Amino acid sequence: MVSSSEVKEVLEIITSIDPESRGASPQDIATKLGWSIEKTLERLNEGLANGLLEQHNSLFKLTEKGLEEILAHRAQYVHDNLIHKSRLTTLIERLRGKSSKDMKEHLQSTHRLDSEASNIIQHNLQALKGQVEQLTPLTELKRGESGEVVFVVAGRGLLARLAAMGLTPKVKVKVVRSAPLHGPIEISLRDISIILGYGVASKIYVRRISDVK
Repeated sequence: MVSSSEVKEVLEIITSIDPESRGASPQDIATKLGWSIEKTLERLNEGLANGLLEQHNSLFKLTEKGLEEILAHRAQYVHDNLIHKSRLTTLIERLRGKSSKDMKEHLQSTHRLDSEASNIIQHNLQALKGQVEQLTPLTELKRGESGEVVFVVAGRGLLARLAAMGLTPKVKVKVVRSAPLHGPIEISLRDISIILGYGVASKIYVRRISDVK
């Protein structure tokens, strides 16, 4: 049974407010979502019934099945809304219901990412603290905006080149300037400046610093 979008929201919020997996209270979840406590409890009970959540006293935490659900949701969100944003409607229909394993196979076959690169993306999505909806390509940051690198959608060669520049997960970068018409983008990190082509920058996914807790 595929969980509802609202249950997925609950799972995402729990991972956001409970990064150490100790459990989150219904009131904290309701406050974060802006829902009534009644609606929140209904969705929590749905998650319990589907084996996605477990309850310890008054706190709720994700089960292994719930963690897998979150990973599949994040992989599909990144693919549909970021990698293939211009073809969103078609891809949602084609990829709806795919598991994280299916998404990994798709990244390898369609986007020509080897197993190691797709494993890195999957690992970074699983380790993401916060909501996947906060992610955006580096190219979406405006001049003066900063972001924290989450992952890069690229093969081993480009990953290695970017790592040599210092562009690795959790590194904070700031856009110094960007050329019009998809031209190069200059960023600063660790007191150095780097110029990236638009195509490369579009493969780097960040969270805006204002979203980083």
